[in-house]
Amino acid sequence: MKLHKRLSQSLASGLRMGAAAILALVGIFAVAAQAVILRSSLRRRWGGCAKTRTARDALQRPTVTALALAWLVAPTSALAVNAYITNSGDNTVSVIDTATNTVIGSPLAVGSGPIGAAVTPDGSKVYVANAVDNTVSVIVTATNTVIGSPIPVGTFPVGDAVTPDGSKVYVTNLLDSTVSVIATATNTVVGSPIAVGNGPETFGQFIQPPPRFAGTPGFSNCHGQSVAAFARQFGGLNAAAAALGFPSVRALQELITAFCHG
Repeated sequence: MKLHKRLSQSLASGLRMGAAAILALVGIFAVAAQAVILRSSLRRRWGGCAKTRTARDALQRPTVTALALAWLVAPTSALAVNAYITNSGDNTVSVIDTATNTVIGSPLAVGSGPIGAAVTPDGSKVYVANAVDNTVSVIVTATNTVIGSPIPVGTFPVGDAVTPDGSKVYVTNLLDSTVSVIATATNTVVGSPIAVGNGPETFGQFIQPPPRFAGTPGFSNCHGQSVAAFARQFGGLNAAAAALGFPSVRALQELITAFCHG
């Protein structure tokens, strides 16, 4: 079934704007606020296979995520403080200057049904998930222009987030229950989609940030202070490694060593 075509036909009456909140922090961030509420008319348009019914039910929930918020603060003084707002109804992104609360220029044309958005940590790019097109568009913030062709991902991408080092973008694909990974250096998908649970929906910054270390790089007690702080916080290094997502205590120790040696 060509789900994206049916979704595209229903999008105009099914998507409506949600509220957007803006962080009062220095930097550049993206806000994507959309509510996906598909009307009961979809019951007549959708039918057949169990997967289609599951997707329909997921999208027709009255309490489906009203705020699809995706933001990151980028520490750069060279760029203006702008908010990037996805407009699912007309397939564009509006740019707001938060210093004056005014829209900058014309809306930027992206793919069909943009919902999720995420900014790289350096503030240079915005990755916009186009739900109906099954693609991700890339905006360069220095010029507020879309670059390259949309990046093909899974079916109905609704949320994305950038890793702390800015090297990858993780995109959740609602209708095929997968996560696509984009390498920001080449703006291409790497590897096969990662299978997850049924109907994944993720908005905002859903990638765990790197741990903060108590020690000071270059000081002889840096490693000891960092280890002691983790042991106190988590009740031991084994517990700390598990809670922070490290495969072993050794992996955590190696990261602490690298941090302390600068």
